[in-house]
Amino acid sequence: MSTEILNISDHRDAQSNIDKVDSIYSMLRTVEINPTELCNRRCSFCPRHDSKLYPNTNNHISVDTVKNLCMSLKHINFNNRVGFVGFGEPLLHENIYNCIKIVRDILPDLKWLEINTNGDLLDSKTLENLHRAGCSHVAVSMYDEDITCRLIEMKGDIPINFVFRHHYDKSNNYNLNTVNRSELLKGSNKEYFNTPCHIPFYKAMIDWNGDVLLCNNDWKRSKIYGNVNEVSFDKIWFGRKLNAHRDKLMCSRSQCSPCKNCSVGGLLRGAESIEVYKEYHEGVY
Repeated sequence: MSTEILNISDHRDAQSNIDKVDSIYSMLRTVEINPTELCNRRCSFCPRHDSKLYPNTNNHISVDTVKNLCMSLKHINFNNRVGFVGFGEPLLHENIYNCIKIVRDILPDLKWLEINTNGDLLDSKTLENLHRAGCSHVAVSMYDEDITCRLIEMKGDIPINFVFRHHYDKSNNYNLNTVNRSELLKGSNKEYFNTPCHIPFYKAMIDWNGDVLLCNNDWKRSKIYGNVNEVSFDKIWFGRKLNAHRDKLMCSRSQCSPCKNCSVGGLLRGAESIEVYKEYHEGVY
C-alpha cells in the first residue's frame, strides 16, 4: 500500500467531487463524527479557550451509535469519506480504535476513513493502532510549529497517509478562514453574508450522542434534525426538515438561523451536490 503526504485543500476538493450521479444519495460526500467532548488544548480561536463558554465534558460516542450510523450508510451504499473530527480531540476517546474498526468493517469500500488530531498524542504505536483499525488518513493540525519532519519519522513504514494543516502563524489568524465560533456561541446578531452556503448539501455532522446536526460549524447545536439511535440517518439527513432549511439556504442564508450569523464562506465546495439536490430531492422522505 502506497502512502502520501497530502495538501489539505486538494484532499478536500477530491472528497467533494462526485464521480457518478444516480440518486439523491450522491449529494452526500462526507460524514463527520464528533467522537468526544474533551480536548487537551485551549486554542485562542476556539470556544474552548473559555471554559465558561464551552467547557470540557466527559461525553463520548458509543460503539452502538457508530454501528447505527454505519448500518444506515451501508443501506445507501455510501463509500466516500467518514471522518472522526468534530469539537474535541478524537484521540482522547478511550475506544477510538474500536470505533474506527466498526466503520471499516461495516463500510469496507470507503475511500477515506480519517481522523483529525492536534498531534499531541501521536506516536508510532498510535499510528500503528490507527492503521490496524482501518484508518486510511491522519489529518494533523499544527498549532505551535511545523512538526512535519518529526511526524514523517514517527510514521516510518506504517502504511497510513498524512494530511498536514499548518495553523501556527498567529499574524495570519493561524491560517484559519473559518467560522467565528465564539460569536455563534454567544448568540451574536452580526450577519456576515447574503449568499448561499453549500456545506449542508454535501457534508453531514453526527454529534457524540447520535444527534444529526445542521453543520460542523454549529458548535451551539442550534439545529438538531434527529438522532441515529432512533431513526435511520438517511431518513434524517435527506428528510423534509433538513430539506426545508436547504431550500432557503440555496437562495440566501439571510433568512436562515444560525447560518446568517456564520462567518464561513461556504461556497468553496459542494456545487455538484447542489445540482444533485435540485434534480432529485422532490418526494424524498
